[in-house]
Order: sequence, then structure tokens, then C-alpha cells
Amino acid sequence: MDKRTEKRFITFLAAAIIISVLLASLSLPTTNVGPEKKEKHEEEGPPDDLGVDIGYLDDTRQGENYTWTALISSTYDMGVLWVDNTGNKSDVYTINVTETPEGWSVSQDKRTVEVNPEEDLGVVLLTYNVPSGASGTHPVNISVESQTDHRVHMEMTILCEVEGTGEETTMIADTIMVDYSLTDDNGTALDEGSLPVTAGEIYVGQAKQLGYIDGFYLATLGLRLPFLGAGGETKVARLPPALAYGEKTQEDGGHELGGVTLLFTITVTADIPDPGL
Repeated sequence: MDKRTEKRFITFLAAAIIISVLLASLSLPTTNVGPEKKEKHEEEGPPDDLGVDIGYLDDTRQGENYTWTALISSTYDMGVLWVDNTGNKSDVYTINVTETPEGWSVSQDKRTVEVNPEEDLGVVLLTYNVPSGASGTHPVNISVESQTDHRVHMEMTILCEVEGTGEETTMIADTIMVDYSLTDDNGTALDEGSLPVTAGEIYVGQAKQLGYIDGFYLATLGLRLPFLGAGGETKVARLPPALAYGEKTQEDGGHELGGVTLLFTITVTADIPDPGL
């Protein structure tokens, strides 16, 4: 091969090598680095020092589900939601009604509660505004979320069984006469009697002897009143220790029923009119 041909061959070979390298680089897979990396990571669970539990002040929970049943007897009825801090430091929780039946509204006496561990529960009063003539069973969904960490949250469903909307039910500060019986969680009878109660309020009226059992007064909200010979509503309320005699047991210097879940069976026997009216 003469020198001119040899030179052309070398030039052609070099060009071919360059083209091969370029084509190979274009076919290489790309790898994202840093914030553009698209690998999926599972979200870590909430920290151990935060936690929440919720419940409805009624003995109608359906198994282990966070579902309760509430009897509705009036266009305005009431219920009580409680929030427990199961962590080990103070926290603030936001309560939201996330779903209501069409035409209904459910109001809250507060949107947030601050709860310290091993102290009283946070309590939220719910008022159901139900269309006249409603009937059937309707779900109301509620969420509770920590303001410290959104991963600490729970949801509950209240199945509202509407037996009618034309009756009167107890609201805050109504005075009624009730029959009650009290048992522990094992069914052991502890007390029974009759007494006047100011619904939803403690340390007032003639029933001060039960003033330290917050849950007893709260449980008398939203009860159907007797009318024209028809008896008043009977309700079984499950009181966690924090709404009864406290978490501290007798061995720790608390009440003899401290740390005990109580069940009150309450029947409204009479509506006591306000003497000022």
C-alpha cells in the first residue's frame, strides 16, 4: 500500500473508532443522583414517645373496630368523644368531622385538645343537627391527628341510628332525674340508686356526691326525655378510668376503684323544669 492509501486508511479507522465510542455512550443507562433519585422508601412509623387512642362515651363499640352506635331521637342530639394520649409527653390533637350524611351537620365544642399522659382525657362534645323526618342508620366519620407528627392519627365511625326526630333530648345544663346502676368491667355490681343530675356539668345541683366522676355527667347528654307516658331513654356508658376514679390504683394511693373501667346504666325518669322559667 502506498503512503497516500495508508494515510486514508488510518483516517477512516480513527473516524470509525470515534463513531463507535459515541454510539456506545448514547446507549449507556443513566443514573439519577441526589434529590432526583427515584427509589421508593417506605415512610417510617411514628416515634415511640407519641401516641393516641380515641373512643365514644357509650358501650356500643363493635368488636375491635373503631365503630360505635349512637341513638338519635331529635333534630338536635349530642354525643361525647374522648381522646387519650398514649405517648409519654404532652401533645395537642386536632379533631375533624370528615364525613356526615347528606343534609346533616355535626358541630364540635372544640377543634383541638391538649392532653398530658396519665392525666384526664381530652373531651369533645358533638352536636348532631339532623333533618326533620330522617330515619335509618347513617355513618359519621371522625379523625384525630397529632399536631406534633401527622403520622400519629386515628379514625372512628359513629353509626347514627335514627329512631325519630320529634323527641326532646338532654342538652348541657338540663336537669333530669335518673335511675342508675354501676358495675365494673367484669359485671360486678357496685352501686345503684336514683338522683337528680345536671347534664354535662359536674359539681353542680344536688348530685355533687358524684361530682368527681366526670364521665357520669357527660354520659347524661343526648338522652331522650320521657314524654306523654313514654319512658325516657336507657343508655349504658363505658367510662375509662380517667373519666371515673382516675388511673391511680388503690395500691398507689388512689381510690379503691382507681384504674377500673366502669359501666353506668342510666335511665331518664323525669325532666326537672328550671324553676326560673
